[in-house]
Amino acid sequence: MHERNAELKAKVRAASTYPIIIFVVCGLVALIACVFVLPSLLEGITAGDKPIPLMTKILIAIVDVASNPIFLAAAGGVLWFNIRLFKGFISTYRGRLRFDMLAIRMPLVGRVVRLVAVTKLLHTLQASIKAGTRITVALDLAGAAAGNAIYRLHMMRCIEGLTDGRSLASMFAPPNRLYDPMVYYTIYIDRKSTRLNF
Repeated sequence: MHERNAELKAKVRAASTYPIIIFVVCGLVALIACVFVLPSLLEGITAGDKPIPLMTKILIAIVDVASNPIFLAAAGGVLWFNIRLFKGFISTYRGRLRFDMLAIRMPLVGRVVRLVAVTKLLHTLQASIKAGTRITVALDLAGAAAGNAIYRLHMMRCIEGLTDGRSLASMFAPPNRLYDPMVYYTIYIDRKSTRLNF
């Protein structure tokens, strides 16, 4: 299980490294342009007597604010405060639920988050059932391994459904957007077997 999780993390890290580098480089280029390059260019534009277009005036105002040391210090303070506030928010159960729900609904990124969570969940569920663990305990372990509060909550609901006499497959049935329909069909086909083979 540790080897599978480590391999999965390595794949996700490798896939996300390039976009992160591009994002950071673009941010640094924009910051350098606002602080060092644009001020000297705009000085030449404003030196003449010709009227300045509105968009140029807006750009001048943005550059003046962005190159101000007071603004940079204030922006850093606001960023630090927001990071602390965010950490406090996701440390609560309700905050974690909202953050994880937002993560799985985000365009592009949400699909990756869902695939990673479902892969961890199904691997843990498969290993637990093969080891002879009761299905309710296996579902609890799988929810904890998913690393996402939404999927853990769904596993808790699956345990409650099994206790009430519902089939496991019915709780994965479409239109459940947390899982690919193939997950439901696999569970449905294997519902009478002694173990679930994902």
